Amino acid sequence: MGRSRSRSVSGTPEWLRERRKRSATGTLRERPPLESSGGGDRGGGDKGGGKGGKPGDWECPKGCGMVFASKPSCFKCGAPNPSGGGGGGKGAKPGDWKCPGCDAMVFASKDSCFKCGEKKPRDGGGGGRDSGRGSSSRYDDRDRDRDRDRDRR
Repeated sequence: MGRSRSRSVSGTPEWLRERRKRSATGTLRERPPLESSGGGDRGGGDKGGGKGGKPGDWECPKGCGMVFASKPSCFKCGAPNPSGGGGGGKGAKPGDWKCPGCDAMVFASKDSCFKCGEKKPRDGGGGGRDSGRGSSSRYDDRDRDRDRDRDRR
């Protein structure tokens, strides 16, 4: 089966030859811009490509374009956010620790830093919201062992 072959010698489909003729004579009409109609994923909507941006997004002071609110600097030129914001994630969870080697925030279930490989300090590394809680932390020994086993797989 498959597609039917063109009847022309060149193999160009008839619709394309007609379109090229209209384009050459100037009778080809421009399509109106697509409006957000709520259906499909063609144009509009909240997914990328838009000019509006979301709350907290900022314009690069050097004119490079829109930068996401979570970014501390421009992705093109590296200019810092003029309002000083950005760089934030969702925040540290109880038991998360700050790596002493590179200052990265590491999940509580991890024994070593994902960035530099530094081992988790015996005191827990601090840095998390509730890192000073001691034995009432989010994970007891059994949970921590189960997480380690799962991470090794």
